[in-house]
Amino acid sequence: MTKELVKVCVDTIKKPELVYSAAKGQEVDAIIREELLGMTEIDGKFTANDFHRAMRRNGYKVFEIIEEVLSETFLRGVEENEFFRQFAEIHNYALGDTGEFVLNDDGVVVVSEVSNGNWDIYRQRVGAGASHRVQTKTYGAHMYADFFDFAMGRVTFQDFINKVAEGFETHLNNLVATSFGHAAEALPAEFKVSGNFDLEKLHEVVDHVEAANGTGAVVIGTRSALSKVIAGADVDWITSQQKEDRQRTGMVGYYEGMKIVQLPRVHKQGTLDFAYDDSKLLVLPESDTIKPVKIVVEGDAMVREVTVPQTNQDQTLEYIYTSMYGADVIFDGAFGVYELA
Repeated sequence: MTKELVKVCVDTIKKPELVYSAAKGQEVDAIIREELLGMTEIDGKFTANDFHRAMRRNGYKVFEIIEEVLSETFLRGVEENEFFRQFAEIHNYALGDTGEFVLNDDGVVVVSEVSNGNWDIYRQRVGAGASHRVQTKTYGAHMYADFFDFAMGRVTFQDFINKVAEGFETHLNNLVATSFGHAAEALPAEFKVSGNFDLEKLHEVVDHVEAANGTGAVVIGTRSALSKVIAGADVDWITSQQKEDRQRTGMVGYYEGMKIVQLPRVHKQGTLDFAYDDSKLLVLPESDTIKPVKIVVEGDAMVREVTVPQTNQDQTLEYIYTSMYGADVIFDGAFGVYELA
């Protein structure tokens, strides 16, 4: 039943509509909850103390299942985001293997790292043929209390898994956002403009990026930054689909021959400040082979039991989901930036 249960759990996160359709009216969450609690030997109604005692005895059985589910789903939010789909490579390596990338052209490597609340930025121009290794570190998320809420029927299985994964997604976004924000400092003057938005100036940067790379170009930015691009759009000229897109999302897919992609909207960890800079537009080459965001996941993720009873004030144990990963930004070729006033 273990493999089947893992598959049901994973499909509930990735393809919920198919799972609920196949269930033919059965309560999927109730089925998953019953199977997982059955592993702890809990049967029928139970109290919080019953749950804590059962988890001390058999919790590892439950979290072996959850470990497998999270391993397949914890980057789902990143993988499904349009920005990451177009501009990110996600590589999985065995423990000890290196996530090394060779640059085909002159470029810029930007590495962001957070330590004790402070961001350290490493930026370097590198030549064609140079290689860069993405360094990985182990990050963790507490999950015992969230699983307790699921066991008590307070949240769905999707809510439980998504809450654990959100921290990793936010952290990855923060790493990438900080790297993007500092990459422009290494650009030649022809690929960088600043001031109040001027469509002709943006066209000039786009032209430079397209000419240098031999590809099309994509303009990316936050909703706020991109709104300045399409604010002057003549509604008499844009298509009905563009009007509908603008009304529904505030964005259009293409404008003046330029593809428009919105950055993820996330806060800096521990703050209400936005991670991505509202005052910058980035112009990147549009290519299936040029993906500046390099995400490396090393080894298998795991759930670790914290065995010190004093971990929680109520003397319950703690379980932490850990994964080893890293994310750097490598601009292989020319790109541009518009710093908005």
